[in-house]
Amino acid sequence: MRSTLRLRPTAIFILVLILYGLLASWRAHTGHPWDNEAWFANPAVNLLTKGFMGTTILESKGSWMEGLDRRTYWILPLHVLAQAWLV
Repeated sequence: MRSTLRLRPTAIFILVLILYGLLASWRAHTGHPWDNEAWFANPAVNLLTKGFMGTTILESKGSWMEGLDRRTYWILPLHVLAQAWLV
């Protein structure tokens, strides 16, 4: 009796994990990347290839974001450093 009571929460937990894995896989397979994914990747690519963390794919000349092509202030730098380090 005691082992069946322990099995139920464990079995439910495993089923929930399997369902989550299936739904996450389906979403990853059918979803399309958004344009802002390139915005977040660009500073890391620039850091690796050119040595600075600027977002060069967004036009910032003459706007309130002037200088964005040289320095990225719109996201925290740890994300960019982690991307550059993991490549």
